[in-house]
Order: sequence, then structure tokens, then C-alpha cells
Amino acid sequence: MSKRKLNRSVFLILLCLFIAVITPMYILCYGIYEWGKNLTTNEITQSLNSHSRFFISTLEDEIVRIKQLQYECLNDESLFYLANAWGIMSKFEQVNYMLSVQKRLQQLYNSSAYIANVNLWIPNLDRTISAKRGVDTITSEWEHILAAEPDASPARIVYLDNELYILSAYPSFSVSLDSTPLYILAVKLSSDNIREQMMSFNMYEKGGVVLSDSDQNYQSVVGNDIGLDMQIFEKNMDDKTFRGSDGQKYILVNNYSEYLNMDLSSYVSERLIYSDLYHYRNLFLLFTGVAIVMVTAYLVSANMFVNRPIKLLVRSLVKVEQGELDVRIQHNSNDEFGYLYSAFNRMLDSLEEMIELNYRQKMLTQDAELRQLQSQINPHFLYNSFFILYRMAKDEDYENITEFLTYLSDYYRYITRNALSEVPLTDEVNHAQKYAQIQFIRFRKRLSIDFEDLPKQFNNMMVPRLILQPLLENAFDHGLKDVASGGLLKVSFEEKEDALVIKVEDNGEGLGEEEFLHLQQRTQQTGDMEETTGLVNINKRLQLKFGKEYGLRLLQPETGGMCSELLLPLNKD
Repeated sequence: MSKRKLNRSVFLILLCLFIAVITPMYILCYGIYEWGKNLTTNEITQSLNSHSRFFISTLEDEIVRIKQLQYECLNDESLFYLANAWGIMSKFEQVNYMLSVQKRLQQLYNSSAYIANVNLWIPNLDRTISAKRGVDTITSEWEHILAAEPDASPARIVYLDNELYILSAYPSFSVSLDSTPLYILAVKLSSDNIREQMMSFNMYEKGGVVLSDSDQNYQSVVGNDIGLDMQIFEKNMDDKTFRGSDGQKYILVNNYSEYLNMDLSSYVSERLIYSDLYHYRNLFLLFTGVAIVMVTAYLVSANMFVNRPIKLLVRSLVKVEQGELDVRIQHNSNDEFGYLYSAFNRMLDSLEEMIELNYRQKMLTQDAELRQLQSQINPHFLYNSFFILYRMAKDEDYENITEFLTYLSDYYRYITRNALSEVPLTDEVNHAQKYAQIQFIRFRKRLSIDFEDLPKQFNNMMVPRLILQPLLENAFDHGLKDVASGGLLKVSFEEKEDALVIKVEDNGEGLGEEEFLHLQQRTQQTGDMEETTGLVNINKRLQLKFGKEYGLRLLQPETGGMCSELLLPLNKD
């Protein structure tokens, strides 16, 4: 044992020395790589951020200027007179004032490259005046504009069909909430011109720029569309990267305009930015792989003649601990390991012989206990069955006699089939149901039976025979023996964690605390020399097959009566 520790220690010392020498070198190389990566990321981020801030600031200034011109247009005297005096104007004056207003709208339209059109709606005229189309009737576009409400930002922007409108009214919307304004002026912004300006600072081939409002009602994309969702991005604001719809990672910079209530996001593919760094990283990883292979080959060669035989012996011992007793190991050299391997094989031969003898003894004991359980079940139950038949014959209840004899014949056919010590769980449950039906015919005026169906996935689970019917018999003979009426026997199946629980419950008087504790102790007795009958027999046979964590458990429900639980492993077929 000391030699094993010495060999293992030498191997670990060599490995630790190598790690102690090589680790600082790799940490330094990795630190340089990360430093270069972060430096590149910061430079790209600063560049994207400066361009984005410049554009969003320019756009804000332009919207502010457009709103000022829009405000001046709203207060135009000709427009005010046209909206209020339309009904008293002559035809000539109407045309003249409309042309004057249209000219004013055209001036506003020509004042900025960001304006696509200027529209004016005057309710008293039931007409619209456009800088580009002139006088027109109410269009579907205007119906949508009138139905929309400007957002809460100072810019008062409306989003319709991915287009931008700056909406103003006279009087203002805040004043005319309860009444129709004299006129509404809508400035439609040019999305094409905005995209053209965004394109001017999209400097990377695999990059892009997205302008969107906070509620995702408007989105203008220039460059590579990666399916950017700002609501998802805002949940991860601490992360500078974003995985696009194409599966690639992008460095992303976002600038928010409180005035416009809009986000301007610029991004570029990490694969494009880090292409050179990735090349050096791959060379570094290749060098690391070659170094690991060479060092591993050296360590394996140096320890092959000592470490490998010990590992083989340890692996064999682990298999033996797991229950594999057919393990045999060979060693070609006539050295210490050859002696250890031979002693290990002789030990397993002796262990198998002892286990075989113990197993046969257990099986003989189990068979004897099963026969004893059958002998306990048969005589008293047979006497009661004949008495039931006698009463049925005396009452000339021939139909129930036939049914009762069918149950009774099936019951005794199952009891006397001694060739099988294990049966499918479905057969055991069917036998218990036959027994329950026989007892129900006997006590139908005093009690009722609730017998659930066995879940189909457990039908083929192999279990020791006669583990369920004795629990029912115990409930009838003890729990429900003195019940005059209203008795209930319930059999249920429940899957809990790693066990199938079969419950047999009754609502009888139950046992006293001292008597119940004594019964629990007898059920859990483990001595092989003690007399084992009834519940003790069932618990021992289940634990012999499935292990100590399974078997029979007795409970006293708060509602009264007795509850017996069989715990079986979840071996579903």
C-alpha cells in the first residue's frame, strides 16, 4: 500500500512541477491576448460611439429646427384667416388663400432635406393641403394620422407604417383635448434621407446602423440586418456584444435620444474586427496542443511500468465494489504485480463461493417463509368461503354462487401455484382484487372497497408473490373486523421520486400507540432466526429482492384506521 502511495506521489509531483513552470507563461500569453482584444474593442466602440452621437445630435437639432418652422407656420395669419373665415369668403378669396397657404407649406418643405412632405388638415374645409399635391380630400393616410396620438417625447413624433411624422395642432393638443383643433399640421420625415445619412458613417462591411423608437413602432436599418431587438438588448446593457439572427456576435454601441425617444445602435461583426487576433489565437492553441501531447507522452512513458498496473488493480477493485465478481486480471511479468494480481484473483474465487452458499441459504429460507405464509392464509379463509357458499345456497342465490366460485377458484389457483416465487405486479394486483371481491361479497352490508387500477407502465414489474393480498387480509381481520357500517378499504398506487408506493388503507378503529409501535418493531425485525409471519415475511422478502430502502411501512393516519405502504423501485417496463 505504501508503494502505491509513493508511485502516485512521484507521478503527481512531476505533473505539478510541469504545471507550475508552464502556467505563468500561458497566463502571460493569455493576458497579452486579452489586452489586445480589449484595446481593439475599446477603439472600435469609441469610433462607433462618436459617429452615433454626432448623427443623433444632428438629427435632434434638425428636428428642433423643423418644429420651430412648423410652429411659425401654424401661426401664419393667412392660415388662421382661412381656417376661421372660410364660410364668408368668396370663391376667389378661398382659392387665393389656399394657394398662399400651400406656398407657405412648400417653404417649410424646402427648408430641410429630412422633410418628405408637409400636410395640413382644416376641419372647416374638410380638405387637406399638401406641399407636393396641393388641395385634396381626406386620404387613408390622413385618417391614420388623425387617429394616432403623438408620443410623449418633446419631439411629438407619430409612427405610421414605419414612417415618421411630426404632428402639431392649433390650438395645441393639450389645449384642444375636448374639442377639434382649427387645423393640424403634419410634417412627414424622409426615411430615405435619414437612411442615407446613416449610411455615411457605416464604415464596416459587416456592420450596420439601426434607428428605432423605444416601443419598436419604427425601425430603420442600414447595412447588415441582424434582427436587433432593443428590448432584449436593454436587459443586458452591461454586455457590449449582441448575438444576431445569423448566429454571429457583434460589438454594439447604443445612443438614446430623450428628446426623440429613439435609440441609434451601431454594430460591427466581431469576426471582422478580431480576424487577425483569431489567427494568433489559433496558433497559440495549436502550440498548446502540441506541447500537451509531447508532455503527456513523456509522462505516460515514464510511469507506464508502475502507474498503469496499479490503475488496473484499482479499476478492478472498483468493479468488485460495484458487484462485478467476474473480474480477472493478468500480468505477464513475474514481479510484485504478478503476485498481487494472483492474490486478487484467488480472493474473488473464494468470495464467489461464499456468496453462492449464502444465496442458496437465503433462497431456501425465502421458499420456506413463502410456504409458511401460504399455510397461514389457506385454512381460515377456506372455512369462511365455505360458510359464504352455505349461506348463498340456503338463500338460493345461484347467480352470486357462480360469481363467487369463479373468484374463489382463481384465488386458490394463484395460491397453490408453488413453482413461481416471483410474478409480474399485474398478476399480484389481480389476485388481490379477486380476494377483495370475495370479501366484499361477505361484508357488502358493512363496508365498501375502492380499488384503483394499476398504472400500465408497472404491469411487468417482477415482485415476490403474495405481498399485497396479506395486507388486505390484515385490514379485513383487524382494522374492519368490528365495523358495523360505513367501513372503507382503499387500495391506491402513487409514484413518488424513485419509488412506486402501493397503499392499503382502512377507516377502522386502528391500534393503540403502544400496540402500533410494537407492530412496527416486529415488521422491521432483521434477525434470521426469528419466526417470520405475515407482515414481517412480506417486508423481509421485499428487502431481500430490492434492498433495505424498500419494503413495508406502517402508518397511522390522523383520520383513524391503519395504512400499509409497499415501496417498490421504479422498474417500469
